[in-house]
Amino acid sequence: MKQTVSDLKQQLKKAQQQQAANQKKLKEIASTYENMNPENAAAIIQKMSDQEATGILSQLSSETLANVLEKMSADKAAKYTQMLGRTGS
Repeated sequence: MKQTVSDLKQQLKKAQQQQAANQKKLKEIASTYENMNPENAAAIIQKMSDQEATGILSQLSSETLANVLEKMSADKAAKYTQMLGRTGS
């Protein structure tokens, strides 16, 4: 039992470290999109999976997010806005 608890704690720590690393990468990617022309950013983001797109969009400042969504099709902008609302971002 002690070994199992120890193993689970170690797995949890490893998962938390991986999650932190992934979050850092996502913020770095979002920073790149913050500096892009909104039209170009929108064109690229619309070609991503919904999960990837909302991951990036959730990290953008409100102003950049508005500018990027404005350059998307109304359907995509509405879809991503709903998805972002569900994740609490």
